[in-house]
Amino acid sequence: FLSSKFGSEDRNKVDGDRECPLGKTLEIGAGCGMLGLILAATKLSSRVVMTEAAEVMDILTENVDQNKVETPTTNSESDSDDDDKLSNNIHGIHGTSSKPVCPEESVSVRRLRWDCLQEDVLAAAANNSSAQENDLKPNSFDTIVGTDVVFSPSLVCPLLETIKLMA
Repeated sequence: FLSSKFGSEDRNKVDGDRECPLGKTLEIGAGCGMLGLILAATKLSSRVVMTEAAEVMDILTENVDQNKVETPTTNSESDSDDDDKLSNNIHGIHGTSSKPVCPEESVSVRRLRWDCLQEDVLAAAANNSSAQENDLKPNSFDTIVGTDVVFSPSLVCPLLETIKLMA
């Protein structure tokens, strides 16, 4: 709630003329992705890399995909197609509908298990295509966020190691 409230205020009052005050953001333990989607949609972050363990990747990926808006091209022949993409509603499972709000280049989903940190960071580097930047590089994030991420005391040390490596 606070993040969405902050995002709805005039950001110029908060951080001068800087449009994305949080810079490149890593969300750890993204769950369903609400926080990361808010940060991307409100342009509080220039890029949000949402991470999660394998067990919940499917729902996180689905939620992010449903909220991505393809960046319109400058080709005049495709202008009407781009307008259609921007105006299409996504129909939810409970009869609700919403419009995608996150520019596709501003949000991504990656597997990041705190107890297999090095393995997942190396896998992200190996799996990126030439068209897609490896956005899970250590020491490349301006901001690291997470909500309700530790449910077991045994995860505290791996979480702190993750933050240390990625900050």
